[in-house]
Amino acid sequence: MSSILEYINLKSKNLSHGGFDNIKNEIIWYLKSKSILKQSELYLHKTFCSHHISAVIDDFIKQRLQNIPFQYIINQSNFFGRDFIVDSRALIPRTETESLFYELKKQQQFYNALEVGVGSGVICCTLSLEKIAHNIVGTDISSEAINLTNENIKNFSINNISIKKHDFLNETIKQKFNLIISNPPYISMQDYNSLPPHIKNFEPKLALTDGSDGLKFYYRFADVLKNILHENGQFYCEIGQLDTLETINNIFLNQGYNVSFIKDLNKDIRFLRINY
Repeated sequence: MSSILEYINLKSKNLSHGGFDNIKNEIIWYLKSKSILKQSELYLHKTFCSHHISAVIDDFIKQRLQNIPFQYIINQSNFFGRDFIVDSRALIPRTETESLFYELKKQQQFYNALEVGVGSGVICCTLSLEKIAHNIVGTDISSEAINLTNENIKNFSINNISIKKHDFLNETIKQKFNLIISNPPYISMQDYNSLPPHIKNFEPKLALTDGSDGLKFYYRFADVLKNILHENGQFYCEIGQLDTLETINNIFLNQGYNVSFIKDLNKDIRFLRINY
């Protein structure tokens, strides 16, 4: 009978050439997330791999071979040093988005903040947990995403966030904020059709594409921003494709806004900072 580590090594070796370069670590993290394995036990070769543990490992591998994202399998994703509940109700948080918080933490606390499109709630929750904003409103058109965000709010015992269902493209917001943040659906339908299976088949389409050219939300923000952002406030919107940067930049410049750029840890432009 092989040890747990030997079984993991065997399974991961067979998959390492199939695009699952990190599968060994994923298996270990999965076993730890299920409280099946402690790190100290892994390297004890006397810790044999029981039929139960091998079945758990095989089930995990089966899910990964179906291209189910690792974070959805363990229902967890780390963002800015904290573990959040995630599942197919919302996008998986991207590490690149964390660059926004390194920028925001350089500034003084905002009195109130709005996030349009909360998804899993990692941004609005982090605004609260990092004490960046005193009062926070989060909106989303998806009831499922709102439920997921509320689960994360409850999990972190946060009491200064209000979540509301709202169709930003078609409904107005009757309040002004010092800080507004959005990671809108910016993928065009043409690009959406070419997305890899682990994204297209599992992450919610509503959060990925606007069903058009990927620019609807930027035009909408440019039209309404002066009605919902205080004169000395700041709006941060994420972009995902550098080939649209000039177009998005001009959408706001043509409406008289000031625009600057924030780069992520890969030195790619990730956010636009906009004010007037």
